[in-house]
Amino acid sequence: MAYSLEFLVTPVTAAKIKFRKGIIVESGDAVYCAHCKTKQPVDYKNGDLCISCGKQAEPIFACFWCSASGPGKYCRQCGAEFVPTGELALAILLRRDGLPKDEIPVRLKKLSASEKEQLWGRIHRG
Repeated sequence: MAYSLEFLVTPVTAAKIKFRKGIIVESGDAVYCAHCKTKQPVDYKNGDLCISCGKQAEPIFACFWCSASGPGKYCRQCGAEFVPTGELALAILLRRDGLPKDEIPVRLKKLSASEKEQLWGRIHRG
C-alpha cells in the first residue's frame, strides 16, 4: 500500500493539491449583495434585505423601454440596460424622442449636468 501513496509526497503533487484547495465552485443561482458582497442564503428572493449589511441585496430597477422591473443590469423582458432610478424619467423622454434602446443608457452617461437640467426642464413643462 505504501507504493501507491508515494506520489502524494512529491513537491509537484503537493503544489497541485494546494492549488486545488483554492478553487471554489459556486452554483449558478448564488446571489451576492451589491453593497457588501456577502453571499445570500439559498432561500433568498428578489427584494430581500442582505443578511450582513441590511440593505437591499439586489436592487430592483424599472425598465425605461418596456416598464417591467427586476434585479440585475439588464431587463429580463426586453434586454435593455437599466438606468439609475433617478434618471428613469430622462430615459423615457429619450425613448419618446425616438432614440434606439441600446443608445439611451450610453447617452445618459455622456450627458453633462447642464444637458440633464435641460431635459428635466422639458419634463417639467409637460
